[in-house]
Amino acid sequence: MQTELRQADLDISEAPHAAAAQTFIFDHLPKTGGSAMRVVFEQIFGVTNVSPAVSGRSEHWAKERFSSYRMIVGHFHSPVPVEFVKDGRARMTVLRDPIDRAVSEYFYYRNNVERVPWNKLSILAKDHDLFTYIKLLAGSRDVIVSNFYSRHFARQISRSLHSDTKILSLAKEALDRYDFVGIQEQMVDTVDLFCCRFGLPPVFDLPRINETSSRVTIGDLDRKTRDKLVAMNCLDVELYRFALSRFQEQKRKVFHKFAGRGELQDSLATIDEWAKQRASGGAHSSRTTESFGNLSIEISDAKIVGGKSGTSILEPGEQVTVCLTLDSHIDAQQITVGIEISDELGEIAFGTNTFLLGRQADVSASERYEVNFTFPANLRHGRYTLGAAVHTGESHEECCFHWCDNLTTFDIVDSGRATSVGYCRLETGVDWAPMPEWRAKTQKKS
Repeated sequence: MQTELRQADLDISEAPHAAAAQTFIFDHLPKTGGSAMRVVFEQIFGVTNVSPAVSGRSEHWAKERFSSYRMIVGHFHSPVPVEFVKDGRARMTVLRDPIDRAVSEYFYYRNNVERVPWNKLSILAKDHDLFTYIKLLAGSRDVIVSNFYSRHFARQISRSLHSDTKILSLAKEALDRYDFVGIQEQMVDTVDLFCCRFGLPPVFDLPRINETSSRVTIGDLDRKTRDKLVAMNCLDVELYRFALSRFQEQKRKVFHKFAGRGELQDSLATIDEWAKQRASGGAHSSRTTESFGNLSIEISDAKIVGGKSGTSILEPGEQVTVCLTLDSHIDAQQITVGIEISDELGEIAFGTNTFLLGRQADVSASERYEVNFTFPANLRHGRYTLGAAVHTGESHEECCFHWCDNLTTFDIVDSGRATSVGYCRLETGVDWAPMPEWRAKTQKKS
């Protein structure tokens, strides 16, 4: 299949010179060679120009937090889809054959990660063979072993993932937003093409970092396990082929571009102009608002009221009520209603639902319902956004009646002297007391 490429993927003459101080952000997917890529980045940009590893945060948060670094690296999470606009920082990632990645990850947790109570994956990997491991994770709907790539990328655009066709389409669309996508199995070419694409100095010694020990190859897997992995990752297999085809086309374009032309620097006459155009973009990312579902049960209103203020302007720790109004057009049993509170960067500060709280309820057609969530607003000062969803089961991915982001906002305002710092406000008690045993022991020694 011939993959359609963007002009930016193919035109190597658009590559900036290192002097243009191009900045980057690297979306490190687990077990795809990202640790080796970090060492490469440190060789190219210098250790002090590569950010600390980010984990579980959004790209937008990382860009705000580590804006001074030329290269930001991390395992990024997309809690809320964002409207993508070029901001001058080139986005990149590396993919690996999804079946091989899953096998590598299993043996990594089995052989290289310490067994600790809070690491579910290491415990499962050490206690079970590969087939049982993936079967157990699939039973708990853990996406780490089932179409991990496709869901990771698709959720950057939407959380309405109601069909495999839509998930794959969104994933390809999201992958097209990256300025560079490498292939782990072709790491040497990946590094060379990256350096060539952005006019960076070449890297001659490629490191081998964080390798999984004592693992089997795909060819060594029994047929039952291999077929199970393929069936669970059919979308990722297609997405990987899409990325691999695009990567191969980029390589061919580079080879054709420079065949018989001599030095690479001959092609960089337009670097300064290119860099100026990139730098003048002045763009930023912002949160998108989504509303989807079959609307058999609708969220018709939402409000937030402080127990003390009576408004949506709250003091830290003030008791607050989130009131949702639902209009039901059907008879349905055991309905789940959930809320999600996000901060100004789109990071989820808190979320829960009636399934998790054991408070599901039945609804009838042509009836209106009020659902109230109450809790102390133990958050730092700032503006927060409320989203909500009505669905069946634990997650909206089962059957979504209505999902709605950005229903309303509320503000946490410090009315007096702050008593803490950080993301949340924990109710803290302090007690001082002398230690008579210590004094008695000291006096006895003297």
